[in-house]
Amino acid sequence: LTIPQFIKKIVDFCFFKFRIESITKIGSNYFLHVLIEIIVFVENSELQIIGSHAFSGSKIETIIFLPHVTEIQRFAFSDCEQLKQIPFLDNSELQIIHMGAFQNTKIRNIKIPQHVKKYARAFQHSYLDIIDFPENSELETIQDFAFGSTFIKYIAIPSSVTKIGENTFDKSYDLGLLFIDDNLDWK
Repeated sequence: LTIPQFIKKIVDFCFFKFRIESITKIGSNYFLHVLIEIIVFVENSELQIIGSHAFSGSKIETIIFLPHVTEIQRFAFSDCEQLKQIPFLDNSELQIIHMGAFQNTKIRNIKIPQHVKKYARAFQHSYLDIIDFPENSELETIQDFAFGSTFIKYIAIPSSVTKIGENTFDKSYDLGLLFIDDNLDWK
């Protein structure tokens, strides 16, 4: 925890018995436009949900999601213009990445964790040009406009996908190679 220079007073008991590992959800707008640059969670953190707009507009450059995070809600890290990396651990339990979760960031590449089942348009208006899915991906649904307004050049849709929404690659002008399984429900 870094206290910004503009803080003039910390009131009595402000952080009394505060333990970051006991947090299971970071609520909506919790750190909206706060000048946070680094987020560190203790190794045994039980954080599961990052709420909508939780870190939107902050100065975060990198965040490592711990294994128990299962859901990143709408616009959680949108407009984090310094955010360049979001490495997920191999044992990540992440299942849902909601719309706009990482829009307007400088993230260029991402490896979607194995257990993600639903992918929304999380990276629109970002610098994303590489998206990778593991061979054992459990991804089932790619929602409408999911990869729209990105710089993706290549993508291989996992064979686990059963549905791809409308306009999935809208305004993805750099897309050159697209590999799709024959059993896919293309809309």
